[in-house]
Amino acid sequence: EIESRFDFFLFQSLSFGADSNGSGVAALLELARLFSRIYSNSAAHAQYNLLFFLSGGGAFNYQGTRKWIAEQEATDGILLDVQYVLCLDTIGQSNSLHLHVSRLPKDGVPASIVQNFKKAANLHEPVTNFTVVHKKINLAEETLAWEHEAFSMRRLTGGTLSQRNSPDSEGRHSIFDRQFTSVNVGILKENTAVLAEALMGQIFDLDADSLSLVGDEFGVSEEHVGAWVQYLASFSRAAQLVGNEHAVLLALEQAFNRHLKDVRRYQAKSEKKDPELVFYDVAETKLYMYSVKPALFDLFLTAGVACYLALVFYAVQSFSAIS
Repeated sequence: EIESRFDFFLFQSLSFGADSNGSGVAALLELARLFSRIYSNSAAHAQYNLLFFLSGGGAFNYQGTRKWIAEQEATDGILLDVQYVLCLDTIGQSNSLHLHVSRLPKDGVPASIVQNFKKAANLHEPVTNFTVVHKKINLAEETLAWEHEAFSMRRLTGGTLSQRNSPDSEGRHSIFDRQFTSVNVGILKENTAVLAEALMGQIFDLDADSLSLVGDEFGVSEEHVGAWVQYLASFSRAAQLVGNEHAVLLALEQAFNRHLKDVRRYQAKSEKKDPELVFYDVAETKLYMYSVKPALFDLFLTAGVACYLALVFYAVQSFSAIS
C-alpha cells in the first residue's frame, strides 16, 4: 500500500502546504500513472498488487487514516492482504531520503524493501542519500509522530519516507510552505524516480542493472509532478475546508479514475455524542482590537476625581460657614 495525506493545516486560509504534503501527493499520483502503464502490459508478472490511498485529517493526528483503518478492521477489509504500507511525507526539497520505521527491518518484506531502496538510491549516487531511521512508538504521547505509526499500532508493517530526519524538523509545518517555488521540482522528480525503481525492484524482483533499464523506459515526468504540486499549492487545504465537492478532492478522484481500477471514496464521520474533533468551516473572519489605557492611568484618574470631589465638598462646607 502506498499512502499520503493530501491536506495541511496551520491556519485555515494559509494551509497551502506545497512541500508538506503537496510533494507526497504529486509523487503518489505519478507512481499511480507509471504503474498503471506497467500493469496494463500483459507480459508483466507482478508479485504484488498496489493499493494507492489518499487521506485527509493528517494534521489532526492522522484522523482520516485511523478512521479508515478502524473501518477496514471492522469489516475484515483489504488490510488483511496488505504486506507493507509506505507513507509519503514531504519529499520535495532535499535529496536525502529517510525511511522512518517503528521496528527495524530484519527479514521478510520489510528488509527486502529496504534493500531495494538502497539499490535504487545507488543508481542516483551521489545525488540521492537513503537511510533508515528507527523510532519506537511512544504510547504516552497523544499524537503520532509519523503516519505509518497508525498502521504499526494495528500490527501492520510500514514506514514513512520523508526528507525530514525527525518529526519535529523545522519546515515540516512552516507557514512559508505556501508557494510552488518552495518545492524543487527537479529534486522531487529524482526522489519519485527512486521510489518507482525501489517498488519495481520489490514487485518484479529486479537487480540493479534491470532497475536502471526499467527506469529509463518508464521515466518519471517532471512536467507531471510539477503541475500537480503547482495545482495543490494554489488551494488552502485545511481539513475543515475540503468538503465533498472541493476542487482538489474532485481532481484527485478524477486522476485516480484515470489510472486505477476500483476507486472508492470513504467519508469518516465523527461521533455525535462525544466527537474527537469539531471543525468550523469559516475560512476568514474579522479580528477587532481595542487600544486601552494602562491601569496606572485609571489609578491617577481615580485619585484626581477623589481630590476634585474633596475640594468641592470643602468649598460647599466653607460656603455654608461663611453664610
